[in-house]
Amino acid sequence: MSKVVSADGKDERLPRDVVYEALGNRRRRFLLHYLKYSEREAHLAELVDRIGAWENDKPVGETTAAERKRVRSALQQFHLPKMDEDGLIEYEPDRKTVSLAAPVEELDIYLDVVPKKDLPWGWYYLGLTGLFGAVFAAATAGVYPFSPVSDTAWMAFFIVTLGISGAVQTYTGYTQNQLGLDERPPEVAEG
Repeated sequence: MSKVVSADGKDERLPRDVVYEALGNRRRRFLLHYLKYSEREAHLAELVDRIGAWENDKPVGETTAAERKRVRSALQQFHLPKMDEDGLIEYEPDRKTVSLAAPVEELDIYLDVVPKKDLPWGWYYLGLTGLFGAVFAAATAGVYPFSPVSDTAWMAFFIVTLGISGAVQTYTGYTQNQLGLDERPPEVAEG
C-alpha cells in the first residue's frame, strides 16, 4: 500500500487492488499518466483530446468527433466517477475538471513495457540464472575451459554481470517506463 499523510495529519492509504485495477485499464493509465505529467488540474476537454489522440495513434487535434465522443462518454459515465470514488482522482463534474488525489501524487508508477520483439526483464534474469548455474556446474565438474578460471574470477564475473543488468533495468525503469515522466505514456512512446 502507498502511505500518504494528509494536511490534517490523517494517514491515507491506497489499497493495491484499487491501484492495480486502475492500471489494468489503458484509458485509466493514460488519464493517470497525463495528470502526473502535467502536475495540475486538467479540464475534461483537454483529457479527451489527449487520451483520444493516444488511443488512436494520432496527433492531438486530429481525432474525429466520433473518437472524441467515445472517450468523453466513457470518462464521464464510468472512469472518472469510479476513480474519484476509489480516491485516485478528484473529479468535479460541474466544472468538468480532474486532478490527482493526494495519495496518487506521491505514488511513483512504473510499467514493464515490453515491445513484441523484446524480452521481459523477468525472462532475462531467469536466463541469466540458468547461464550462471551452467557455468558454475561446468567449473565445479572440471570442464575445460571453465575449470582453469579461479572461483574469485567467476564470482567477479557474476557480480559485474548482475550489476550491469540491474543498472540497465533501473535506468530504463526511471527514464522510459514511469507514468507521468514524459509527455507520452510509455506504451504509446514505444509504438
